[in-house]
Amino acid sequence: MQRQPLHLTTSAYDRLIAACREALPREACGIMTGEPDTGKIVDVTAIANVHPSPATAFAFAPDDWVKAYYRMQKSRQSLLGFFHSHPTSPPHPSTADELGIHSDDLFLSYWIISLQQPLQPELQVFYYMNGCFQPARWAIAD
Repeated sequence: MQRQPLHLTTSAYDRLIAACREALPREACGIMTGEPDTGKIVDVTAIANVHPSPATAFAFAPDDWVKAYYRMQKSRQSLLGFFHSHPTSPPHPSTADELGIHSDDLFLSYWIISLQQPLQPELQVFYYMNGCFQPARWAIAD
């Protein structure tokens, strides 16, 4: 299944990278919202990581997740994806990432930001389908 490329606004990209850097040495996590018809992501919302091992895994704080979801609905946006950071490893899905997938939604994207080099973050995007992560196309475009 071929999907249109995802587009991330410059301000959304800046918020994404800032959220990941601020979370160090923990993994950052959150949601990407925007316009489903165009694939344009206009907002990034960080959600507190409450995993018992936050340096190597993430789990959404339930209250933050609910607040982020209502904020998304109030602003008439749609959930386009989830993000999390890898503070010390490349932006490739880990076994824990794969085990954490709880959605059959073929249109949700998964953004992984590596901060191995914090001043030069590396970002990769995936879709999860047929039991594995597939690379997705994306670009920064206002």
